[in-house]
Amino acid sequence: MLSILLVRANNVVAVEEFVDELWPRRPPVDARALVHGYVSRLRRALRQQLDDAAAARLVTRKPGYLLRVQDDELDVHRYGRLVAAARAHPPGGSGGLRLALLDRAHAEWRGPALQDAPPTAVVTAARVRLTEDRLVGLQARFDAALALGQGPELVVELTELVAAYPLREHLVRQLMLSLHRSGRSADALAVYRDIRRRLTNELGIDPGAGLRDLEVMILRGTDRPLAPAYVVPAQLPADAGGFVGRRALLRALDTGLGDVTGATDGASRCVVLAGPAGIGKTAVAVHWAHRVRDQFPDGQLYVNLQGYSAAPLRPGEILARFTRALGVPGERLPPDPDEAAALYRTLLYNRQVLVLLDNVRDEKQVRPLLPGGPGCCTVVTSRHRLEGLVAREGAALAVVDVLDTNEALRLLVDRLGPERTRREPRPVLERLVERCGRMPLALRMVGAHLLCRPDQGASDYLAELDRSDSLTC
Repeated sequence: MLSILLVRANNVVAVEEFVDELWPRRPPVDARALVHGYVSRLRRALRQQLDDAAAARLVTRKPGYLLRVQDDELDVHRYGRLVAAARAHPPGGSGGLRLALLDRAHAEWRGPALQDAPPTAVVTAARVRLTEDRLVGLQARFDAALALGQGPELVVELTELVAAYPLREHLVRQLMLSLHRSGRSADALAVYRDIRRRLTNELGIDPGAGLRDLEVMILRGTDRPLAPAYVVPAQLPADAGGFVGRRALLRALDTGLGDVTGATDGASRCVVLAGPAGIGKTAVAVHWAHRVRDQFPDGQLYVNLQGYSAAPLRPGEILARFTRALGVPGERLPPDPDEAAALYRTLLYNRQVLVLLDNVRDEKQVRPLLPGGPGCCTVVTSRHRLEGLVAREGAALAVVDVLDTNEALRLLVDRLGPERTRREPRPVLERLVERCGRMPLALRMVGAHLLCRPDQGASDYLAELDRSDSLTC
């Protein structure tokens, strides 16, 4: 129970969640009473082994309990902050400050995550997520050390990690380069041959371009600082200016996608944003994606599938784009669509990537583009509700509606700016908002029209709209 409370520190864990965790198959009749009793025992243990203040942190709060934790008290929080601070410095720059921060972060690990906790669903998911976080941090630490010219000092640690994770190409590249710098080029090439054999036999793919390039470097007897093992795409469009409201939709995206790394079923997460044209689906998706992009350190992929145009994009075209963005040369893309989709899923499996599929027509257009790994999230926008994705792929559905009156008025006012807004009577602006049906696209069109025509008043334009019964820019 303490492990679960720490994993969910400062958040309420419902009594029913404890019941599901402690008795996943056949909970006893008095399971809820047992949970309350266990909490009382846990409080006593905290009081006896620590003090009254520690026991007081275990708080009763409907519908369950929470454990209060202060900043920097948990090693996992300290680790995350140190890694984030290190990312603000370029590898090898600032006199090795990046490496020093990553060394401090690595020192927070004193063994496997949650190694003394029973493997309940929450604990197991947290252990997987924390182990992945540690590996990503270690890879960054080795990158920083190699960028500073190190090599021989890293061989032992990298050898152990590659033995534990033999298909992790980033670690293999780092081991090869450290061996090469240690005067053990033959051993480095043997490591390359081993991963090439494993990838071919187990996954049916070749090593990535980074490994192949490093093999050529070693054969030529050259050296250089370690480059990224794979390309990190950053394809999101610019965030919409003057974004307003949509709090419920943003919360729905947070709920449906925010805890993807803690998923217990090993599946990636998908949310469908559905609504008519001009309702603001893309603006919501892009705004949310920018807000959480730091949670996807391996990149963000974006494509407008043009689903309602005369020539919508085919899945094969998009797979080619995405795999190239992930570092696969175009000539290495399998011609068979199923093989291309399998390669795409393989590239994303151990990564944390956000995929934004905009303007989708139907399930067939998008289904081959869904990642298969637990670290990825997908946001789909469509005029249809794509019930097939909801039913078969477990996607969540969020319906995008018009803005409420206050949000719509704020969008128009923000678009016009304070100087122009002062010149326009508020009742006229309110009528314009309703005339636009509180549709974001229509409001932006009206705002652009008025800004481009400073001599035309909003009242005149409203009368013009009433006469023509249409919006024009």
